[in-house]
Amino acid sequence: RVRVGYIMADWRQHVTAHLLQTVFGQHDPSRVSVAIFALNPDDGGSFRRRVRDSVASVGGDFVEVHGLSDADVAATINRNQVHVLVDMDYYKERLMVLALRPAETQVAFLAHPGTTGADFVQHLVIDRVVATPEMSPYIHESLVYMRHHYQINDHAASYPYRARSRTEVRAQEGLPEPPALVVANFNGLYKVEPASLRLWMQVLDAAVEAPGGGDTALWLVSAGKEADPFVRRRLGGHSG
Repeated sequence: RVRVGYIMADWRQHVTAHLLQTVFGQHDPSRVSVAIFALNPDDGGSFRRRVRDSVASVGGDFVEVHGLSDADVAATINRNQVHVLVDMDYYKERLMVLALRPAETQVAFLAHPGTTGADFVQHLVIDRVVATPEMSPYIHESLVYMRHHYQINDHAASYPYRARSRTEVRAQEGLPEPPALVVANFNGLYKVEPASLRLWMQVLDAAVEAPGGGDTALWLVSAGKEADPFVRRRLGGHSG
């Protein structure tokens, strides 16, 4: 069997862990042996627990390496006889672990869909939208393309589907009823640049001014009691 290790520091209440929750249970244990290497401490949360349960369901290992030096983490990975090491860490703070080459094949995937620029990472798992073949000269790793989209998702575990009408959803979220135009973005607000915000508001203003135009709304993720009033002030001069 191929021994595949996954390493990151976000096995916690974090978007990457949200995406991964039950994914490891989809591995075929007759072909693949799974090992997780957790660089962060156990937060006692449900996302880490679901990942651990998912790994256990296919006979894999969840290895705690928080607090270890880079050399000790690399030695632990090597002792676990990992053939392919997949780095899914967002900030890449522990790339030195991979620099010690604890696995024969080392891959970057998921959280940061861009090049590491490192000789010790051979492959980048990506899709043809995020990185077209023409971009390959600017990416240090060889590109391994997923057929449709590089970003796996686990919405079935995070948000079990329940059929609801559009009217019901909008009423629950305090949004205007159909056919009002709702522009939504569920990224953290720190990712929203002023230029994007202006563009969205121009779309909403144009919808209001168009023949037959009506109510509009911009639906964003709350950034907390300190940031939300600032966002509302920035949007206050618009008709949407």
